[in-house]
Amino acid sequence: MCIRDSFGVVSGVSLAKASDQNTTLKPFTLTSFGGCLVDDTATALAKAIHRNNTLMSFTLVAAQSQLGDHIGTALALAIQQNATLKSFDLSIHSRFIGDKTGIALAAAICQNATLTCFKWCAMYNAIGDATGNALALALQQNTTLKSFALKARGTKIGIQTGKALVVAISRNMTLMSFTWLAAIGDDPTEFIKQLIVDNRTLTLQRQVLRQLTTLSSHLGFQSVKSAMFWNLVLEFFARPGCFVLPLHI
Repeated sequence: MCIRDSFGVVSGVSLAKASDQNTTLKPFTLTSFGGCLVDDTATALAKAIHRNNTLMSFTLVAAQSQLGDHIGTALALAIQQNATLKSFDLSIHSRFIGDKTGIALAAAICQNATLTCFKWCAMYNAIGDATGNALALALQQNTTLKSFALKARGTKIGIQTGKALVVAISRNMTLMSFTWLAAIGDDPTEFIKQLIVDNRTLTLQRQVLRQLTTLSSHLGFQSVKSAMFWNLVLEFFARPGCFVLPLHI
């Protein structure tokens, strides 16, 4: 479902309730301009994400919005509890979205076990390094996310976040795509790009290995078909401190 229009409170809430009760809906996209997306509609949408057990992709764009942290945290909690969502794309252009939302979204990334793609356009939101550090820690702990994008120009996110992201991604072997847009000194983008290239290379090696032979978890070190043996081989090429090895992806 893709909706791009202005609407009132009643129609917006009705739309959210319909999405809540729908049993076949997989993608949902809502784009709102001129601040017409209000609290009641956004709250109903968060409830719909929480309850819907078929939704796989959710995109919300709210331009010139007055929505605040109570909506941001509600959406984050919905992601955290949803068991089918794979892609989440959020863009709320509001100075009332701050670190409470950012920290809640980070917690959602940590807890959600199905999400593979996370995009947040937070430009000119009132977020800072508290959000950046929380997101970095979430990336360090998450084992399912493949793609992460954060656009944070016009925010208070700074060098501290950049350093935290470098540490986090250096310990994450599952992330295959990383997009970062922020106006800070010592931009870590190029270094992080190399880390992502390393992740892709190791993942490709894992895929080739699995095509060459059927691995077994019961052979110990007695055969080249031993998953334990190849896990140690791949661990040798993995970065120090990584929590997830390519064979586990």
